[in-house]
Amino acid sequence: MVTAPGTSSQFGSALVVIDPNVTANPGVLAARISPGASMLVFENSQNAIEQIGAALKQFPQITAVHLVASGMPGTLSLGGDLLSLETIDRYAEVLKTWQVKSIDIYSYFFGFGSAGRELMEKLHQSTGASIRTHTTVNSSYSLANGNYSLDGDWQLEAMVPAQGGQPQNSLPQPTPTIPQPPIVPPLNLNLMIPWDKQPYPGIVGSLHVDDYAALKALYLNTDGTNWRLNLGWRDWDFSSPTPPDLSIVYGWNLTGNRGWYGVTIENGRVTGLRLDNNGLRGAIPPEIGKLGKLESLTLEYNELGGTIPPELGNLGKLRSLFLSNTQLSGTIPPEIGKLSELATLWLSDNQLSGTLPVELANLSKLFSLNLSNNQLSQAVPRAVFNRLNRVYDLGSNRGLYDATTGEFVISDALLRMRNKVLDLRSEFRSRKGAASQADELRGRSSNDAVWGLGGNDRLQGGGGNDYLSGDTGKDILEGGTGNDLTSGGRGNDILSGGTGNDVLLGRQGTDRITTGSGRDKVSFEQVTNGKSADVITDFNPRADQIVISAAGFGGGLVAEQPIRSEQFQLGRQAIGAEAQFLYDRRTGTLFFDTDGVGASQAIEFAQVQAGLNLRSQNFLVL
Repeated sequence: MVTAPGTSSQFGSALVVIDPNVTANPGVLAARISPGASMLVFENSQNAIEQIGAALKQFPQITAVHLVASGMPGTLSLGGDLLSLETIDRYAEVLKTWQVKSIDIYSYFFGFGSAGRELMEKLHQSTGASIRTHTTVNSSYSLANGNYSLDGDWQLEAMVPAQGGQPQNSLPQPTPTIPQPPIVPPLNLNLMIPWDKQPYPGIVGSLHVDDYAALKALYLNTDGTNWRLNLGWRDWDFSSPTPPDLSIVYGWNLTGNRGWYGVTIENGRVTGLRLDNNGLRGAIPPEIGKLGKLESLTLEYNELGGTIPPELGNLGKLRSLFLSNTQLSGTIPPEIGKLSELATLWLSDNQLSGTLPVELANLSKLFSLNLSNNQLSQAVPRAVFNRLNRVYDLGSNRGLYDATTGEFVISDALLRMRNKVLDLRSEFRSRKGAASQADELRGRSSNDAVWGLGGNDRLQGGGGNDYLSGDTGKDILEGGTGNDLTSGGRGNDILSGGTGNDVLLGRQGTDRITTGSGRDKVSFEQVTNGKSADVITDFNPRADQIVISAAGFGGGLVAEQPIRSEQFQLGRQAIGAEAQFLYDRRTGTLFFDTDGVGASQAIEFAQVQAGLNLRSQNFLVL
């Protein structure tokens, strides 16, 4: 719903947008909002970005938007929609209509890491508004139950574009309750009308028999009579074999008490089920797999226990699955790989074990995966890691970094990953430089993740197993001791691995790479044009490898194995039909030829020392 904007001299005309998913009672937050602000509570059945646009169109005097929503680094959950680096382009035209001066985002994880910063910049470019959000842990969000608290710290630390002054704050403060302004006429959208004034949507008939079986099993198997909120559910006699009428189940909204709490109905079928932090106790019943039209399932922060039922793989329409903090054990069923529409999968903070199923590689639309704080004992299968187009929060599981061996896990996804996307948290201490100046940052004896960002930076890992990212500029990256990952980014960089088994990625520009001692991997994401070939000063054929991205180089390269002996040849010009990697021992130049003796010319992509005894085993294709 929307309440009328006021004329508070302190806050001006502001719209406070509350995602009902962040709190069990948005009305409590609404009652504490400044009298100079309007309020919008999302209805999940309609596009959230368009809902905001409709409100701003009706009230052109609004100059500031305050978003209270859940999220993760670089991803904001708005009602039933996700705003992220992957989705923001599709909303470009709508975002242009947000003619406001500032957008304040109150979301605990949103601004964390380089992904959060990048999305802030994109949102600024799309709307023209200044963007402000949290970048540090504060008490405004309770990890115990996933809900915002009224007496927390609502201070925002980050602003894009950077400028002086403090963010305006139209959000709850620990002050006496302020009565809500009167309701204004609706915006021709039911979501803008208080729930108790909304008309019945006109759906006639009974709840689908499969949906009824699933909801009935969930209620009975998880002690439904003792849920924190079971409004609507508790009034139904589940001993009845006859499904209830849709008018009984339809459309629970947090501003009223009509329908079954947490259930969303569209076109006569259950499309959403949200019962997080609701006191559910007992295993997830296999009947949940009968919800054939379900798009979102959220059961986080409950005491479910048991295993993930493989029947979840039958939910062919499912786009988001949230099962974090539910005391789940056992393995991740391979049937999850059948969820072709799945975009978000959060299974963190459980007792899951075993290997990630290779079937997860089939999740072509997945872009948000959280598996942190489990007991998954094996490295992420390369087929899974390579299939995903960004690095996800694998936390204490083995993924990008293997905590057991203390080494980084090399993969094609890592080779082709943008620097700003990588964000290590659970195993590493994080340090960041300024976005537009030269920094000199030094790690400690711990495992450090150090970002130079803009400018010509000098980054030193020191002790421990470190991740160093130069990003833009002409950077100097020194791994030091330990097993380090150094990533130069754009610019002509100098990389040094030091001691340990290091991974060195020059990326764009002409880079100078010194591997140091240990078993090192110098990695290339794509073939260059010969003008920006990297120089490797001390390649050791007995210990080091050159790692190539099959997708980036092309030429029919086969991933996951060293090249065949016939693919490697000494000299500057291919002689055999299969010769693709060429080494000129006289000059130390490395070439790649996509088609051997075909029409394509060999292209220089790296320079090593002359006179080395290189073999095909020194090249690894991912």
